[in-house]
Amino acid sequence: MKQLKLNGPHINWEHVEELSLGNSGVIPQRFPTSAINSFGNMARIARMTAGIEMQVQGQISQLEIKLRLLDSDLYGVTAELFSGPHKLLPTWNLDPYSTDIQTMTFDIENNFCSQYPIRFIFPTHCTLEIISVSVDDNAEMYTNFKSYDYSENTEQPGKKWLVHGDSITQGSNVSSPSCTWVDLTARMLNMIPINLGIGSYGRAELEMAEYIASRQDFDVLSLHMGINCATADDIDDFPERFQNFLSIIRKSHQNKPIIVCTPIYSHFEMGINAAGTKKVRKTMTNTCQKMQMAGDKQLFLINGLDIIDDPYYLRADVLHLSDFGAMKYAIGIVPYLQTFLKESEKVKAVSALVK
Repeated sequence: MKQLKLNGPHINWEHVEELSLGNSGVIPQRFPTSAINSFGNMARIARMTAGIEMQVQGQISQLEIKLRLLDSDLYGVTAELFSGPHKLLPTWNLDPYSTDIQTMTFDIENNFCSQYPIRFIFPTHCTLEIISVSVDDNAEMYTNFKSYDYSENTEQPGKKWLVHGDSITQGSNVSSPSCTWVDLTARMLNMIPINLGIGSYGRAELEMAEYIASRQDFDVLSLHMGINCATADDIDDFPERFQNFLSIIRKSHQNKPIIVCTPIYSHFEMGINAAGTKKVRKTMTNTCQKMQMAGDKQLFLINGLDIIDDPYYLRADVLHLSDFGAMKYAIGIVPYLQTFLKESEKVKAVSALVK
């Protein structure tokens, strides 16, 4: 086997803001270190690799990846391999309790990756150090190749979709990273997803708002958050914080569509948590409606209960989506996104005429 240079021309890192150095390799990060350092308690989960891909392309018959698992919260330890849109087997489950180097070897039939790049899709809830990436000795690697994304399936340029939320967005408990509702939705709409979900959070943290505001690489933003405030000590501050959260982002992105989805059904609907859940939904709805009435025509609102209103689609904790629930969420939200994106384009067209 011959090793590829981890930061060389034969590897494309997708949705990676920074490749930081580990003890023996590199650690792909979806947030830059400067942002992670500002996140406080969110930092640990922000380091996890939801939505990250590593792509290679060429005449390859075998691919070997050596990695070390630095951290895991056990909510997602599965890695996948795709050739463009086509899944390759086997699917790999990492040992979340091991600190040893783990080796994944993939035999690639029929030179699948000569037509499409091979996509190694990282787990949703792990922090990984990539030690080495190797291919068979006879492999002929392509350099500076075009990365595959879901916009390949349409003649129109694929919109870059920035998504922030909690563990449901990050992909907690789905059986593989391509089964997150974010990934499923992106495939249906030929969008390029950037998953910024952070489990246990999504409480309208102003540090996250500042980071989102600083990014210029997206066409549409959607926010799927709030449920973790239902029992949090800071629920009384949530209305003001949510208002400030949206205002910070809107100040930097005055004309981009922002879609807000209130929490879906969960066990928080029951007992002592029900009042907090209702307050969160009411806060998010009222804040968005006030901004819309004040003239924000690029702010859109979805009632999460219109997407998932039944525990049937949740796993046994009655909080997180099952694979079936992730499909239900994706199918439910696609019509909203299609409608809102069309409305957004109409608003932009009218604004251009006025100018």
